[in-house]
Amino acid sequence: MSAELLKCIQQVPHLRPEGWNLEGPEPDDCELRYISREHAPLFYPWEEFDCRTIKLINLRKPACRLTFFRTHRYFLKKAEKITRQTKLDTIQEVIQKLQQDLDKLDTQTLFDVPTDQHRVVQDELNEWKQIAQHPDRYDIALSNYHKDYIYNTLNYKYLVEDPTDGYRMANETVHLLKNQYEKDRSKGRTQAVAQIRYNIVFIDLESIVQPDPYQNKVIHRYLEGFPIRTDMYLHHVYVRPSSEEIVD
Repeated sequence: MSAELLKCIQQVPHLRPEGWNLEGPEPDDCELRYISREHAPLFYPWEEFDCRTIKLINLRKPACRLTFFRTHRYFLKKAEKITRQTKLDTIQEVIQKLQQDLDKLDTQTLFDVPTDQHRVVQDELNEWKQIAQHPDRYDIALSNYHKDYIYNTLNYKYLVEDPTDGYRMANETVHLLKNQYEKDRSKGRTQAVAQIRYNIVFIDLESIVQPDPYQNKVIHRYLEGFPIRTDMYLHHVYVRPSSEEIVD
C-alpha cells in the first residue's frame, strides 16, 4: 500500500507556493508536497492507512492558509513530585550509567592516557557519588528539555459549510514527519538522508490566493452563492433563488 500511495503522489501534479497565504519558513528537514484539492479523491483509498513515511495532512480539508512554526516538546517532573525512593533509585541509575560510560572509554583509551572526555565523565561520576552519600541535601527533577526535541508544525485554515452563514473558517494544527538521517555522521558535514518521509498538503487554490486569509474568505465564498449582483454606487445588491418560497 505504501508503494501504491507513493506512486499516486508521483503521478499527480505538484503545486508551488507562489502568491499563497503562507506564514513562517518551510522546514528544510521535511519533504512537503502540495496537491490541488481536485486530486484529493484519488487518495481516498488510503484515508485510513497508517503509513509511517507518508502523511496525508488534510485530505478532506483543503487549506486556504498555511502557517509553519517549530514547537519544543518536552516533559518535566518537578522535584516536589518525586518521592524519596524514586530519588534514591534515580541517583543509583545515574551512577551506574556513568560508570558504564567510563568503562567503555577505558577500553578505547590508548596507552592508559586519559582523554578530556574521560576526565569529564570521571568528574561527573565523582560528583554523583557525593550526592549519593547525602541524598536528602538535594532535590532532583526529571526532564528531556535539553534534548531539544523540536517538531515542525503546520497550522492550516480551511472553509467548512455552515447552515447559517454558508461558510465559516476552521483551523487545525498537526506536526510534520521529518526525514530520517544517518546517525553516524561527521560533525559539520552534510547530513545523509536515510529515509524520506512525505507530508502531503491539499490546497484550495481558489481561496489560498485571496489577500485576506480570515473573514474575507468566508464572505467571498458566501457572496459567490448569489448569481445576480447589481452595483448601487456605494454598495452592491446580491440576489439568489430562495430556498424557502414565501406563500401569500
